[in-house]
Parts: sequence; structure tokens; C-alpha cells
Amino acid sequence: MQGHHAAARALRRQGRLGEAIARYRAALAATPGAAVLQAEMAECLFAAGQAEAAVKALGQAVRLDPDNATHRGNLAMLLARKGDLAGAIDHARAAVRLAPKDGALRLRLARLLIAAGHPREAEAEALDATRRLPREAASWIALAGARLLDQRPNDAEAPSARALALAPNDAEALSLRTDLLLSLGRLAEAEATARLALKRQPTSLAALVALSKAKTFRPDDPDWPALAALLPSLGERSAEEAVKLHFASAKALEDMGRDDEAFAHYQAGNSLKGRGLPDELPALSAMVDSLERWTPKLRPVGEGDPLPVFIVGMPRSGTTLVEQILDRHRAIHGAGEILLFGERVVANGLGGYSADPQGLDPERLAALGADYRDRLRGLAPRAGRIINKTPGNWLHLGLIAAALPGARIIWCRRDPVDCCLSCFRNLFGQGHAWTTDLGRAGRYYRLQERLTGHWQAVLGDERMTAVDYEALVADPEAEARRLVAHLGLEWDEACLDHTRGGRAVTTLSQVQVRQPITDASVGRGRRFQTHLGPLLTALDGR
Repeated sequence: MQGHHAAARALRRQGRLGEAIARYRAALAATPGAAVLQAEMAECLFAAGQAEAAVKALGQAVRLDPDNATHRGNLAMLLARKGDLAGAIDHARAAVRLAPKDGALRLRLARLLIAAGHPREAEAEALDATRRLPREAASWIALAGARLLDQRPNDAEAPSARALALAPNDAEALSLRTDLLLSLGRLAEAEATARLALKRQPTSLAALVALSKAKTFRPDDPDWPALAALLPSLGERSAEEAVKLHFASAKALEDMGRDDEAFAHYQAGNSLKGRGLPDELPALSAMVDSLERWTPKLRPVGEGDPLPVFIVGMPRSGTTLVEQILDRHRAIHGAGEILLFGERVVANGLGGYSADPQGLDPERLAALGADYRDRLRGLAPRAGRIINKTPGNWLHLGLIAAALPGARIIWCRRDPVDCCLSCFRNLFGQGHAWTTDLGRAGRYYRLQERLTGHWQAVLGDERMTAVDYEALVADPEAEARRLVAHLGLEWDEACLDHTRGGRAVTTLSQVQVRQPITDASVGRGRRFQTHLGPLLTALDGR
């Protein structure tokens, strides 16, 4: 075994990977229980482009030596490249438990958690990494990225600046800075920063993706060739990188009017992102059925405090625009897509309420309402109204209505084809598997429409109003005045100047809401009508 092992290592150093792999296999035939051989062979297999075989070999190394943090960490990296974020995070967490003082392992876990959309846990790991690796720009990039993902761009500024101080030419640090500037509405600075990143690293995917967000491409745009030059490398990239490249290319091509080419990239990116993700719609449909049966017995409890405002609806239905308009009002604070209500539901022991909503205890509902109001007040102590614009709160409307009888609800609606297509055209974080398939997007839309429409009928116009995106962009002032009145407030002319809002916007609409209101997105589905068969079928209920 030793002879084969030594020869395999020598061949690997020389770059003769095929011969090295053969030697490793010979060594393993003699000593099948040697975890180190499996781990080293996995490195060769991965370098040789045999990712599946590499994962299998490294998985065997972990089974043979489960307490080896290095093997666990490397397996996490390989699984992430395949797109198995859940598996990658499991092994990365195990690696950190085995070697809690290893800053590199904590940094790897933080980056995986960011990719999976878990900002709070990612921030904790990144903070630890900055203490152990204070001279590593990547640690500060991860910390800034976690805070930006958590919709706290102001808190992300300091670690972002620290990363750039350590690595002023780092494309990832500059690209993160671009995203930060976009969220703060500093669009010109964002584009300039993305261009600086490209100047430093002309072939950086991160820099090109950042630039694609910061600008609108023109026909024959001089920036397109640099992005197009990366497309031949799609097969060599990790799943996460390939998805980002597909979406950036699609956005650029759509800007340039090359819609069929754009759709092909949207389709490829979504197919790759959705690979292996379960269909959440059967469970969602059952939940909607259960919640609809509860509504006739609804009895509100607690105080009628008008402080809480909820903006609900489909993603990409205008929720960010509505919040941005209302946030300009002197008495209103827009808190963004905060998870506060869902968190308080769980904290108050109501996490499984949708299975048996009829059995809800009125005292628990009252406690939930008081808890939510107290914590909401802490976000903006002087505000008369505080907006929670998490679109998915449509699933909690019954609980909101019962626990917060003074709350006002705004339902954002949009043409179903335009809305679902917009979801398909935008790269969401984890937890939105339905956006990766037009048919599933159509079915999700109808479920949301069904339950939210039911609640509007139950609650009436005083507590809940709807705003159609098409009406809002056609006559912003009339709709804005109506919404302000719905919240029981006097009109404020500042609501007509939403582009000057000082609040950060970290949603997918961060660029659009900084622009004057137009109807440019109305009827966009017509540009892609030849590709929309599955969506139209789903919307028709077939």
C-alpha cells in the first residue's frame, strides 16, 4: 500500500491525475479502510473533473473517519459546488463542532449559510471568523454579506469597508460593495464600483453579475462581450455560479431586446436552481384548505391598536413600491421584509396553528398580538404606523386579523402572467422553489389569490384593501391618497416623491423603486408569450 500511496502523491504533484487516481485505487484495494486515501483520491477526482466520483470518495472518507473536521469541511465544499446546500451545511456544521477554533471552517459555514438564506446564523459564524482571521478580507466580506442579506445595509458598511481596506483589488469585495450601494439607492456609485471591480479583474463573474444589476444594457452594449465570454465556462462552474451567470446573461439579453435568447438563459438558470428541490405546493394547498375553513369562526381579540400595517401579496406584485411610497409619510415607518410576525407566532407556541386553527386559545392570540406590537414599536418608537411588507404573510392573515384587530392590511395585486413571469425572471434566495417553474408559479399564484381574496371578503374594506399594480403606475397619486386614507392618516405630499426615500431597499426591486414610476413592466408577458404555455395552463386550473 505504501508504494502505491507514495507514487499516487508524486503523480498528483506532477499533475498526472489519471495515473494518480489509478494508484490510489490500487492502494485502496490493499487497504480499503484508509480514510486518508479516499480523501486524497477525492481531491484528484475533483481536479480531474469527476465531481460525482469525488463526492462519493470523500463521503467514504467521512464514514471511515467521522471525527475528521478536514474531511467534513472538504465534503461540504464539494456538495455546495453540486448545488446540495442542505447537505453542505450539515457537514460544515459538523466540521465546526469538531474544530471550533478553526476560523477557515467557520468562514466556510458562514458563506454556505448566506447562500442558503440564513443571515442570523451566518452573521454569528462570520463574526467568529473575523476574530480568528482578522486579516482575511473574506471574513469581513462574509460578515457584510450576512448583514446585507438580513436587510441591514447600514450595519454592513463597516465590514465592507474593512474588506476593501485589506483587499482593495478584490472583485468579490467590490461586488459586495456594489450590492450595498444599490440597496442604499446610490446607483451611480454602484455602477462605478462594479466597473472598478471589472478593471481590477476583467473576467470576474462576481463583478460582471454586479454590473448587470447596476445598469441597463443597450443593443450592441460594449459590456456584453465580457459577460458572453464567460458562457463557455458554464459547465466548469459550481451550480451557484452557473445559476448566477445564467440570470445575469438573461437580464442583459432582455435589456438588449433579445428575448428568446434571454428566456433560454432564464429557463436554464431556473432548471439548475430548482434541481432536486421538493414541490412545496401540495402541502401549501392543504394549508390553504385548512385556513379557509377557519375563517367563519374568527373572533378578534386584544387591542385595536392601528400601529401594525401589513403589505401582502405575491412577490413582484408591487409590495416594495407601495411601501416606498408610504414610507415617505411623516407618520409611517417602512420596516421592510421582516420576519417578526412569523417569529413571534413560533415563540408564542402557535407554530402549528394551521393544522387546527379552530382550536386556537384566545389568550394565546392576545399574547401574540401584544408581543408583536411591543417588538414592532421598538423598530421605530415615534412612528404612528409601522409596515411589515413580507409578501408571504398572506398565509397568516387569519392570525393577524384575530391577534391584531387594529391592524390594516394592503393586498398588492398584479396581472398574473406579468407577476409570475417576473418571479421566474428574478433570482430569489432559498425557499422559493415554486419560482423556478412557470407551471408551479401559476399554481402558487392561484393559491395566494384564493386565500387572500377570501380574507378580503371576510374582513371587509375597512380592515383590508387591495391595490392593483397597473392602477398604481397609471395614477400614483390617486392610489397613494387612497392607501394613506386606509391607514387613517392625513395626506402627506412627500408620498409623491418616493425616489428620494432614505430607507434601504434590499429586495429584488432595489433598483426599480429608485426610478420614477412608469408602466414599462405592464404587459411584459407579451414579449415572452411563445414560452408561456405551462404558466397559462396552470393559471387556467388545468
